[in-house]
Amino acid sequence: MSTTDTLKQAVAPTVTRERAVDAVKKPTTMLGIVRSKEFQSQMAMALPKTMTAERLTRIVMTECRKVPALLNCAPESFFGAVLQCAQLGLEPGNALGHCYLLPFGNGKAKDGRPNCQLIIGYRGMIDLARRSGQILSINAYCVHQSDDFSYELGLHPDIHHVPASVADRGPVSFVYAVAQLKGGGVQFEVMSRAEIEEVRKTSKAGQSGPWSSHWEEMAKKGLSLDTCIPTPNGWTTMESIQKGDKVFDKDGKVTTVTAISEIKHLPCFRVTFSNGCSVICDNEHRWLARKGGSNAWRQPYKEMTVNEMYEAKENGLSVTIPAQGALDLPEVDFPLDPYILGYWLGDGTSRGAQITCSKEDLPHVLKTIEQAGFTAGTVRGDARSDAITVGATNGMRTKLIDMGLILNKHVPNLYLRGSIEQRKALLAGLLDSDRHCDKARGRVSFYSSNQSLRDAVFELACSLGECPHKQDIVAVLYDHGIPKKYPAYQVEWKPSFNPFRLERKAANYKERKINPYIGIKSIEKIESVPTKCIAVDSPSKTYLCGENMAVTHNTVIRRLFKYLPVSIEAVRAVEADEKADRGEVVTPSDVFDSTFVDKGEAPEEPIDWDSVEPAKA
Repeated sequence: MSTTDTLKQAVAPTVTRERAVDAVKKPTTMLGIVRSKEFQSQMAMALPKTMTAERLTRIVMTECRKVPALLNCAPESFFGAVLQCAQLGLEPGNALGHCYLLPFGNGKAKDGRPNCQLIIGYRGMIDLARRSGQILSINAYCVHQSDDFSYELGLHPDIHHVPASVADRGPVSFVYAVAQLKGGGVQFEVMSRAEIEEVRKTSKAGQSGPWSSHWEEMAKKGLSLDTCIPTPNGWTTMESIQKGDKVFDKDGKVTTVTAISEIKHLPCFRVTFSNGCSVICDNEHRWLARKGGSNAWRQPYKEMTVNEMYEAKENGLSVTIPAQGALDLPEVDFPLDPYILGYWLGDGTSRGAQITCSKEDLPHVLKTIEQAGFTAGTVRGDARSDAITVGATNGMRTKLIDMGLILNKHVPNLYLRGSIEQRKALLAGLLDSDRHCDKARGRVSFYSSNQSLRDAVFELACSLGECPHKQDIVAVLYDHGIPKKYPAYQVEWKPSFNPFRLERKAANYKERKINPYIGIKSIEKIESVPTKCIAVDSPSKTYLCGENMAVTHNTVIRRLFKYLPVSIEAVRAVEADEKADRGEVVTPSDVFDSTFVDKGEAPEEPIDWDSVEPAKA
C-alpha cells in the first residue's frame, strides 16, 4: 500500500471519506497533519470534555520528540493511536502514565514500517474507572518478599499488607489492587508474580514497553483434569493439554493454546447439561451464558462465572450456553466414501460388504454403491418381509477389512475429523439407513444396540454445531410373541440443517425457528478435585470442552474491573488492551465508529481531504 493510500484511510473519520491527502514526503509531515485544522476538528469530536485537542496535540508532539521512531510508523496506525487517545481522554507518555505510544517492530505494516500501538497504563485504567462516579478510591500496590502480607477469600474476604521497614525489601512477589466503592463496599484482587509473568509472556508487548504498569491477566478459571477436550486430531484431556496444542473455539475454528495454569485445588461444581453430559469446573471458571425466565432466549450471551450460574439456578431461573460452531477442518482423503460407510454401519452385514434395505429404498442404495466406485452384486429378498440385501463388489469388503470394521462396527476416528461436508455425508448415511425423523416435530432419532455407533452419531452431531441429547434405554422386542428386554442407546435432536439424503426422510425435516442452544439442567457443589485452565489465541477467547463440545470462556480481563461499575471509556480501554495484546492495529475508522455509536451522533459532512495542508511548525 502506498503512503497516499494509507493516508486515505488514516485521516478519514468514516468509510465515506475516501479522498486522499497528498503523499507524505517526510515523516514529520504526519505531525503537520495532526496539527491541521481538519484533524483537530476530528479529535475534538472524539475527545471528552476533560481535554482539548490543542493539549493532546502538544503532548503527542512531545512524545514524538522523545521517541523519534514514532514518526517512522505506518501513518494509519499512528493516526489511529492518536485518535484513540482522544476517544479515551488519556494523555500518552510518562508524565501521568495514562498510556503509551509505542512503535511495534514485531507487527509491521504492508510497506515494512512498524505499526504504532497504544498501550494503556494502570494509572490510565484507574482514571477511567473513577469516571463512573461510583468509585471513591482505587489503588494498586506491589508486595515485596520481605513484606508482611496475607489475604483471605470466601464469605469474609480480607487483605493485610505491612511493607518491610528496610531499604531492600526483596523482589516483588505479589501485586494487588483495592477499590473503595461509593456505597461503602471494598473490592480487591491479587496477582502472584508467576501470574504476572504469564501475562507478560502471552502479550505481544511482553518484551518491551511499560510492562511494569500492565493492567491485565489471563482469566482465572479451571476444568477438572479428566475433562475431555476436542482437538483436530481427536480427543485429549485437560491434564494433557500443553502450550502450543491446537483446540477449537466457539465458532469451530482451530485455535492455539497460548498458556496453561498450575494445578489448582479450589471449590468445585458439577455442571450438568440438558443433553445428559456434564463437566466439573472450579469456582473461578467462566462461561458464555445467559439467564432468565421464559424469554431468556431473547437475551444476549455474556461472560458469567459458575457462581453466578449457580445462584441463577438456585433462584429458579433458566441458564443456557450457546451451541458450538461446526468444527472447521480440511477435507481428508478417506479410504471409503463416508456416506456409504455410514449406510453400511447402520444397515450393513457385519461379516461382509452387504447392505439391507427396504424395496422402496433399493434404487437409492444401488445408486449409492455405484457413486462410491463399487458394483452392485447379488440382490436377495427376504420371504418374511420386504427387506432386500444387496452386495457391493470390486473392493469394498477389502477396505472394510483394512479399517478393522468386519465384525467390529464402529466409526473410525479419522472420519470424525473430516471436513464439514464429509461429516455431514457420514451422518446422512447413518441416519438414512435405519433411523427416522419425526414428521410432527421434525426431531431426528437414532437408536442402536451398539453404544459405540450411538456415541459416534452424538459426536458427529456436536461437531456439526447441533445440540443432541443421548440416553440409555431398554428396548422391548418380541421373539415368537414373547417380549424380551434389551439394552439400547438413543440420540435425538432438532436439527438446524437437513441431515438426510433419502427423499422420504428428508421430506420430514422442519426448519428450526430458534438458534440452537444448550440448557444447563443443574449445577451442584461437589468436593474439590484438581483443576487446570488454559488460554487460547482465539479472538473470542473461548474453547470447547466436554464430550458435547460445550463453549466455555477464556479471556484477558481486569480482575478488579469485573466487579466495578466502570465508565464507557474504561470499557473501550479494555477493548484496546485486548487488541494490543493480539498485536492488532486500531484504525481511525474504528475510533469514529464507536464514538458516534456512543454519542448517538452522525459525523459532519465529508471533508475534502485533498485540500488539507499540513500545519507549519
